[in-house]
Amino acid sequence: MRLRCGRGRRSYSGLVPTHLDSLHDDSLPDGCADSAGRFDAIIVAGGRGSRLGGVDKAAVVIGDTTLLDRALAAVAGAAQVAVVGRDLRCSVSEFPSDGGPVAGIAAGLSALNRDDAPAVVVLLAVDIPDAASAVPLLCEALRWADNDVDGACLTRDGHPQWLVSALRCDRLNRALNRLRDDAGSMRNQSVRRLAGMLTLHLLPDTARASEDVDTWADHARIQARIDRDRFDREAVT
Repeated sequence: MRLRCGRGRRSYSGLVPTHLDSLHDDSLPDGCADSAGRFDAIIVAGGRGSRLGGVDKAAVVIGDTTLLDRALAAVAGAAQVAVVGRDLRCSVSEFPSDGGPVAGIAAGLSALNRDDAPAVVVLLAVDIPDAASAVPLLCEALRWADNDVDGACLTRDGHPQWLVSALRCDRLNRALNRLRDDAGSMRNQSVRRLAGMLTLHLLPDTARASEDVDTWADHARIQARIDRDRFDREAVT
């Protein structure tokens, strides 16, 4: 049965704190999400990496770890994880192939559908190396949000980071079905259009946890920061 959604507004207010800094990891239950403390995750790993010279982003190493392994570590508390892409290491294949991130999200959500599925799913692009700190905060923000809020996502420098988000699964499913009905296909649909069908709470990313590796310049900058942080930790110990 197709579910239709009539929502089209975004929410920038609610019962959640304004800044990530106002939530603390040590105060959160492990993987806090739905009332049972459970969430699933979709890692979108099907991009072409054109601004990286066509390399497989999931295999790019940063901080001695591949981006895919860092993304998997960020959602280690998930009940189940769907890694969507073209690579053989991905658990779910894009359909249609090279269909874009929305097609990947739809494939991932379909793969996670089961009787005991959690009520919340985390969406994460594979090229976000520092997302681990944001995942529990987004889940906690959604847990305390009003029921008419469909999800929570980070915003950096005034731009929503749709692929660093926690969403209610039923609301995401409705929005995907509405988008499919409106557009006729998931191919090359924008995440912005999908997000416009959801009521989302935006949390400013003051820690820049949503920075992505889109170019080699991004890679060099983030790698340098990781090296500095490692040096500082070693200096303390």
